[in-house]
Amino acid sequence: MANINAYNGVLDQRLASHLLRRGSYHYSKSRINELTGLTASAAVANLFQDYTLSLEQPINPDTNDVWINGGTPTTNNQGKYRDIIVSWWMDEARQNQGIQHKLEFFLHTIFTINHNFVNRSENLYDYLSFNRFYALGNFKDYAFKITKSNAMLLYLDNTDNEALNPNENYAREFLELFTIGKGSQVGEGDYTNYTELDVQMAAKVLTGFKTKLDRTIIDTDTSIPIGRVSYNKHDQDDKTFSHRFQNQTITAAVNAADMDRELQDMITMIFNQEETARFFCRRLYRYFVNTVIDAEIESDIIAPLAQEFISQNFEIQPIVEMLLKSEHFYDLDDIESADNNIGALITSPMEQMLRTITYFNLEVPDQTTDTERFDRFYRRFVQQTYCELSGMEVFAPTTVAGYEAYYQEPNFTKNWFNSSNIIARYKLGEMFITGLRLLESGNNGYVYANMVDFVENTITDASDAVLLVEELTTHLLPEAIDADRMNYFLNDVFLDGLSPINWQVEWNNYLNSGDNSDVEIPLNRLYQTLMYCQEYQSF
Repeated sequence: MANINAYNGVLDQRLASHLLRRGSYHYSKSRINELTGLTASAAVANLFQDYTLSLEQPINPDTNDVWINGGTPTTNNQGKYRDIIVSWWMDEARQNQGIQHKLEFFLHTIFTINHNFVNRSENLYDYLSFNRFYALGNFKDYAFKITKSNAMLLYLDNTDNEALNPNENYAREFLELFTIGKGSQVGEGDYTNYTELDVQMAAKVLTGFKTKLDRTIIDTDTSIPIGRVSYNKHDQDDKTFSHRFQNQTITAAVNAADMDRELQDMITMIFNQEETARFFCRRLYRYFVNTVIDAEIESDIIAPLAQEFISQNFEIQPIVEMLLKSEHFYDLDDIESADNNIGALITSPMEQMLRTITYFNLEVPDQTTDTERFDRFYRRFVQQTYCELSGMEVFAPTTVAGYEAYYQEPNFTKNWFNSSNIIARYKLGEMFITGLRLLESGNNGYVYANMVDFVENTITDASDAVLLVEELTTHLLPEAIDADRMNYFLNDVFLDGLSPINWQVEWNNYLNSGDNSDVEIPLNRLYQTLMYCQEYQSF
C-alpha cells in the first residue's frame, strides 16, 4: 500500500543512483559513491546544499564579455542571445551537483514561457533568475512575482490587458495551467475548480500590469527587474468571483501602489482552495516519481503531500524533501521493490545529454577561456542539433501547456521516445565518439568521449571484463539486468566472442605500451551500445 512515510534506512548504490538521477542533472560515479551509505534524510539534505553558480551570467562569444547585468546591452540577433543564455543555464545545470536546477526547470514546466516570444534576451535571463530565486522558496510568492516579470507579461499578452480592452489570455492560463487546474466541465462555462466568470474577473484584476523593457524597475525582494503598473489602464471596480471561490469579492485598488495588494488578494483566494495544493503536488509527483496517479496514489500520496504543502504555507523545499525521503519514492512501500517507480520515467533529451556528459566526464569547452567553442558546442550541437531533433527546444515548448512529456496523458514522458525523435537519441553515443554533429553534415561537435581514459580512471579494475561491464551497467541503467542481458553486453558486444582473459591481456598490453588501438574499439562499441539501449532511455 502506498505511503508517504519516511524511509529510515540507508541508501545502497541502487537507491542512491535513483535519487541522484531524479534529483540532479549532475550524475557521476563519485556522486553515487558519496550518497551510498547515507540515510535517505542525509542524502536528500546533501542535494539541497547551496551550490553556487560558476558564472552569474553568460558571456557573449562575440565580445568575450557579459551583456546583461553590468554589460553593454545588445539589440541585434536576440534569438542568438537567448540561445546563449540557455547554453549558460545548461552548463550551470551540468556543474550543479544538487537539486537547484532540477527545481528551476520544474517551475518552468508550470509557469511556462517560450523564449522565442519574450523579445529581448534580458527578459529570458530575468525569468530564469526568478525560477532560481524561488526554486527552494515559496510557490505562492513565486506565482505573484512571475506574473510581474517582463517575460511572462509578454509571452501571454498581459501587457496588452487593459480595462477598456481586456485580454484574458494570462488569466485563463493562470487558473487552468499554473495554479488550480480546470477540472471536468460540469455545466456551461462551469468547471470543477473555476468558471468562465472567474477567468473574466481574474483578467480584470490583472489589467494594467505592463512591461518595462529598459529593466529600470527592480523588485525589492529579489533584486530582479520587473514590469510596471498603469493605474489608468486598470479596471477600478471591485471583482466578484463565482461560487467556486465562495462568491468572494476582491476590493479594487485605489491607486497604482495598491494594485499589488489586489493581485495578492486574488492569489490568496486561489491558494486558499485545497485543489491548488493538490494540483501542484500532482505536477511534482509526475516530475520526480511516476506519471501514473491512480486512486491509491491520490489518497495516500497526493492528499497528505498537499496538506503538508498547505501547512508549510506553500514552501517548496519541505514537500520535495518529504517526497524524496519517502518509502514510496524508493519503491519500498510494498512487497515488490522493483515494480513501480525506479526506471518508470523516460529521460528528456536535455537530461540525457547532461547525464552522459557528467557520468563520462566529457571535457566541455570552458565558457570563460574557450568562449567560441563553448558556444558552438551548447548552442549549435546540444540545443539546435541534439535537443531539437530529439523533440525538445529547451525553454521553448510549442504550447503554453509546456512540453507534452510533463502533461499529456496517457503517454507523458513516453513522448520523449517515439519514431520522430529517436534517431538523434540513438546517435548520441556515436556523436561523442566521433566528435561530430552527425545529424548535420560536416560539423564538429567539439566534445569527445575517450573511453580508454574513462575506464582507466573510473572503473575499479578495468582489466576485469566482467567487473567493467557490471559497473557500467549498474551505474548507467536504472535496474539490475538479468543474466541474458548481461551476456549480451559482455560477450556479444564488448568481448565480441573473445574471452575475458583475452581482454585482460589486451588491457595490460595497453598499460605497458601506451598503444590503445586494441582496447579502444571494444570500449567504444560497448559505450555506443549502452547509449542507445532501451534501458538507458529511462531513469
